Amino acid sequence: MIFFRHLFFAGIGLLLLPAIAGMLDTLFFLLVELQSDPVRGQTLLTFLAGGGLWVLIFLFLPHPFRSYVLAHELSHALAAWLSGARVERLRVGKDGGSVEVSHANLLITLAPYMFPFYSLVLLAGTAVAGLFFNLSAWLPFLPFALGFTGAFHLCFTLLALSAGQSDIRPYGPLGAYPVIALGNLLILLAGLMLLSPGDLPEHLRLLAGSLLDFYRTAWNQLDAFRQ
Repeated sequence: MIFFRHLFFAGIGLLLLPAIAGMLDTLFFLLVELQSDPVRGQTLLTFLAGGGLWVLIFLFLPHPFRSYVLAHELSHALAAWLSGARVERLRVGKDGGSVEVSHANLLITLAPYMFPFYSLVLLAGTAVAGLFFNLSAWLPFLPFALGFTGAFHLCFTLLALSAGQSDIRPYGPLGAYPVIALGNLLILLAGLMLLSPGDLPEHLRLLAGSLLDFYRTAWNQLDAFRQ
């Protein structure tokens, strides 16, 4: 039964590969567009500076595992709540944590690896605070903070996955890793599209065209192989 489950999700993972390639292609275009804009290019550099600072901290200072475990388990819990599942028990400790939910699915299981929890909290907190306060003094620092928290998510996700995670076992690596990559790329692309000087509908059309091109190429390669 486990074999057929892994085979099913591996098929889904393979079907996602052209989408990941299309997203990476769009991501490269948006980065080039941002870099060429004098104002937004500076914002991009600020974002990268925040990410670079976290990478240095991660490489040379003790890892704040409890902070990551908290984000990890809260991501499970939030995804469960959004999926309509009940969160029955949550435990966070220095050496690990756990969360018990009434039922699990792909989103609940893989949420901590797909979404940068602290970055989303930062954006939500800024949006709510902006309803009541003037945040003009804070907003220039927001890209730096988002780069810092985004790199936190990326570094700990790579560390956790390299160590092996029980969350991956129900779907297998070929099923889980493409979904994780897709979730991270969706968040990153959404942020870059909002930051980019171009028109949002134009960027969405660009993404759709890129996805179509990569799926068409994959289909043509498969058709040529069958012949």
